[in-house]
Amino acid sequence: MLHLLADYARDVGLAAEPGFAAKEIRWCLLFKEDGTFSEVVDLSGGDKKSKGLLFPKCPSLSHSELIGGSSGRSQVLYESAQTIALMFKEDEDAKVKDRVQGKHNFFVSSLADCAQHAMPELANIAKTLSDEVSCAQIVTALREKKAKPTDKATIAVDFARPLDSPAWHDWWRDFRIKLADSTDKKKTKKKKADASLMLDFITGETITPCRTQGKINLSDVGGQSFGDVFIGFDKESFRSFGFKQGENAAVSEENAAVYREALNHLIKNHSRRLGKSKVVYWYKGKVKPEDDPIEMLVPQEKEAEENLTLDEDDFDRQQDKAVALNNARRLLESIKTGEQRDLGEAAFYVMVLSGASGRIMIRDWIEGQFGQLAQNIADWFEDFEIVARDGQGMAPSPKFMAVMGATVRELKELNAPFVAAMFRAALGGRNVPIPQSALAAAYARFKIDLISTDPRTNKPKAFNHARMGLIKAYHLRKKGGVKVTEKLDERLNSVPYQCGRLMALLAEIQRRALGDVGAGVVQRYYAAASTTPALVFGRLIRNSNAHLDKIGDNLAKWYEGKLAEVWDGIKTEIPKTLTLEEQTLFAMGYYQQIAQVRKDIADAVATKKAKASMQAEVETTDLTDDIQPQGESL
Repeated sequence: MLHLLADYARDVGLAAEPGFAAKEIRWCLLFKEDGTFSEVVDLSGGDKKSKGLLFPKCPSLSHSELIGGSSGRSQVLYESAQTIALMFKEDEDAKVKDRVQGKHNFFVSSLADCAQHAMPELANIAKTLSDEVSCAQIVTALREKKAKPTDKATIAVDFARPLDSPAWHDWWRDFRIKLADSTDKKKTKKKKADASLMLDFITGETITPCRTQGKINLSDVGGQSFGDVFIGFDKESFRSFGFKQGENAAVSEENAAVYREALNHLIKNHSRRLGKSKVVYWYKGKVKPEDDPIEMLVPQEKEAEENLTLDEDDFDRQQDKAVALNNARRLLESIKTGEQRDLGEAAFYVMVLSGASGRIMIRDWIEGQFGQLAQNIADWFEDFEIVARDGQGMAPSPKFMAVMGATVRELKELNAPFVAAMFRAALGGRNVPIPQSALAAAYARFKIDLISTDPRTNKPKAFNHARMGLIKAYHLRKKGGVKVTEKLDERLNSVPYQCGRLMALLAEIQRRALGDVGAGVVQRYYAAASTTPALVFGRLIRNSNAHLDKIGDNLAKWYEGKLAEVWDGIKTEIPKTLTLEEQTLFAMGYYQQIAQVRKDIADAVATKKAKASMQAEVETTDLTDDIQPQGESL
């Protein structure tokens, strides 16, 4: 894994060197040549979501280096607005002010040192920042720009930013060495004497391992604000054979900087947040954004949020409901036909990460050939293909987080191990089953929505397509499972499925006979019918006979024919009890029968309207005696 990260750094041209790192900086403090402060410049370009301008090579002290001195230390040439200009909150604690003052003094002294050895133009700025009145002036300008004390800022002399120049690089290398020597000379000498030569985990070369390997930023998925270690040994249980710190996983300081830079670059440019986890992925070879299978599965956050918050009725207005599935099939076809043969032989690498008490936890590691990945994701979308709840064609292809959202009330309820297991199922192909916990969670949400009312419309909630697709996909991927199709299958050899169809028809018969009577068959009997069907269906069938007498002859005969069709599918006695998996088959039969009834209703209405139009009747034909759309009544 580490050597693959190092290969990635080389492939994309990341210039990784100990003590250097890319940084995003929001503000630039502009000074004149004589050191007079001029103005604050916003480097974000007006984008409120931007963290600022990316500087590819900045001085970078690790956390251990920052806390290693007897007095406060800061980064060099850039820092927080608080550290550079002593910008505090009105009620800031005195201890915080003292600590920041020490960091501020270090920042100013490092500027003076850089001016003496590399960039003379910084000398006047160091003098200005040493003056309290000048700092107060800078703070006022920062507040006018609505800057925060924690925002990063850098400096410029007549619009020339030191961070854009290589003039400070050699000075910084020497300065950092002197800084390490001054930390504790005796301790440093002892460490050097005790240092053992070991084989580097990445290159296999003989090296002196670095003690600590720096930190990675995963603050949005459980990590700490100042970063988390990817490799660390601060606990006795993480050590072996008497090795200390980094000796337990020997990596040189140079190679540690390489993998750290690669991982930070991937987190920024090639990652997706999945609940409390983050997926980091890359390819060995060039892949266009439109040919990225993982992008099809887990789009950028903005698109993912739209997919989750989209009102169910909006799905029916989409021109192409199976966009993701069609894109995956197109990509797969281009590989199979040889149009993109090289792409099919490329490799892919995926890590699922999350923060855990200062450490980075690798939830999963997946690698393989790009062609197989494209096939697996196309299979995933195909397995989730399900008839739309109105019966008119297929529902939209659900993205990964839409599937995850179908298992919980809110996304924040998702736990990282569950998300990692589902992501492996998505990328691993049909040989990787969907966890039963996903089936149980989806079915629980299905039952809740079935008897709940949407507060926006005061009607029963609509069926969730991703949820029904998940139930179908579970059974397709289960070894020896029931091969549920995407739409109603009258001949499916599954008694629970046929019982679900029966429930749907009985509920529709009651509604036809009595109209909306408040708590109907579904609200009163579904839970019992789906768990102990033999106990419930006898009563429901007796009631349906009375209901059929109230319906017109033609419609009653139609329903009787449908009931006979279902009974023919059941063939045996109705089961006394159903297991969880059987209950979900019951739900699938119920859903697909409802969708088919709605389609039949819509087709009947459309036929009636077409006939009326052909006959050029002056008055609109009264359709109230014909089958009417039931809307969201079920």
